[in-house]
Amino acid sequence: MEERMRSITDGPGKNADLWRQSANCILASLAIGFVNIQFGNLLDLLLPLTGFGLGLFGWYGLRRENKGFSLGWILMLVRTGVFFLDTFRSFTIWSLNDFLADSGVRIVQVIFVLLHAAQLFALMTGVGLLQKKAGKKEDTLIITAMIVWDVLLAFLSGWNAGGLLVIGLFLVIAALLYQLYKLLHSLDGIGSTIEPAPSRFPPLIMIGLYLGALLLGCILSSLCFGRYPMKWKNHEAVYVPASAAEIGVPKVPSDPEAIANRLKELGFPEEVLTDLSEEDLYKCRGALKVYAQSSESHAADDFVVKIRSVAVVLSEEPRLWRIFYHFTLPDQKGYRGTDALEIRPAALYSFVPEITQEPEGRILREKNGRTLAAEIPQVRKEFCGEESDTPLSSAWSGDAWFASFSLPRKFQNARGYVTLEVQNIYEGVDFAMGDSAAQLIQSRWSNGLLYVHQNRTLQYPVLSAKNYAMRNTGYSDDGPFLLIGLSSWFFPDKD
Repeated sequence: MEERMRSITDGPGKNADLWRQSANCILASLAIGFVNIQFGNLLDLLLPLTGFGLGLFGWYGLRRENKGFSLGWILMLVRTGVFFLDTFRSFTIWSLNDFLADSGVRIVQVIFVLLHAAQLFALMTGVGLLQKKAGKKEDTLIITAMIVWDVLLAFLSGWNAGGLLVIGLFLVIAALLYQLYKLLHSLDGIGSTIEPAPSRFPPLIMIGLYLGALLLGCILSSLCFGRYPMKWKNHEAVYVPASAAEIGVPKVPSDPEAIANRLKELGFPEEVLTDLSEEDLYKCRGALKVYAQSSESHAADDFVVKIRSVAVVLSEEPRLWRIFYHFTLPDQKGYRGTDALEIRPAALYSFVPEITQEPEGRILREKNGRTLAAEIPQVRKEFCGEESDTPLSSAWSGDAWFASFSLPRKFQNARGYVTLEVQNIYEGVDFAMGDSAAQLIQSRWSNGLLYVHQNRTLQYPVLSAKNYAMRNTGYSDDGPFLLIGLSSWFFPDKD
């Protein structure tokens, strides 16, 4: 008791310094947390990294003083753990939307806000108890105002604020932080009453552990979750070209072989036919006609994508098509990441054909004289882009299907296809219009197919090909991905 009284009557000192240092760290952490500016680069990591680090140091030194500061320390650990997990995720190809619906993402965002508000409540409780301990009147109105403002900012975050509103928000935050600074430092005189919390490690060791854990987690996340898992299996072609067919006694073809032979007679390209699975051949049973188109699209670094679009007419009334988009990639070494084929049903125009069966597809490659194939692991419909006010802008907005996959670091003769069933694709087209009808068909589909290829490994935050294309909707050969427009229209008979 005598030692405790001596520390109070001695005035400021070591404990007073502890209070000032802890209060400054907590204040700086709150300031960085409120001013959450997104730069789209490593600053998005460095700023919160600094803020959480300061917060840990601030709350750690006060955790033994009273229940308010103890609660704040626990909440700081929880929030730092959430920050670590979100940072680890940012080094993977996955986003929250890959796991949660929009409502689930909003719930997660609300939880983040509640944790921040709860920590402000813990600060209010801790400061109030410290004021009572010193015989002062409890006065934490400014922290209450900050809690209210924190919740209000959460509601305003969904708005596209700009101009004077943003300036006003910053001024209010600055005013609140300044008032909190005055409140915390008004307690400097009673800082010597603080119950110091013992520390097992010196500050430099704690900083090293903090940064080391984050760095290790980021490296492991990138290595383990930087690509899609592909289940490669041996591919046995159902259709074998006549030049390579077995010579001998004719045999009765199986159902898939009969379907493949019928498709070949109708003009289905052999190089695409040999890549089809039995399931996809069965989807073409009863084919009436086949339309095909081939083209090449060039991008930077001599990256050439060969595209073969094939339409199998399954019914005339209604006109029902089974479409195959088959692409071939150049051989590559040192590849790492993700690619995607993007299908825009509406393209840049209002016409939307009815997709009666969701797209699916496969990827194939050659290895040691064998053909390996894998199902495309992720085929999803997403809304991408933002509305553009510029009529001639290359930006695009709307729903699109993304077939996303990964390839090995070194691959040869890699190719793949995506197939979907479409109804009434040429609804409203009058073929009696001749060339005008052909131009209308081109306009509907000339911007409807893109290939997204990763050509650079280092990026932050890490994005998959799909997520990159959702943010950058125009053709591009800059940045970590190539966005390559592909030709994808057909010219059916005019009957």
